[in-house]
Amino acid sequence: MGPPQAATATAPPRPRPEEQPRLPDSGPVHEVREHREPNELPPSEHRLTPHELKRTNGS
Repeated sequence: MGPPQAATATAPPRPRPEEQPRLPDSGPVHEVREHREPNELPPSEHRLTPHELKRTNGS
C-alpha cells in the first residue's frame, strides 16, 4: 500500500468569487425564536425522546 494522499488531492476546487454566498437584496436574515404555549402541544402522558423520534420517522 502506498503513502496516504493529502485531503486536498481529493477535495473539490474552491468556489469562484461569483459562486460565493451573498446576502439577499433584502438584507441579512435573522433567527426567529418561537415559544409554544403548552395548550398548542398535543396532550400526551409519554414524552418522546429524540432517539424515539428518529426511530419513528423511518430513519
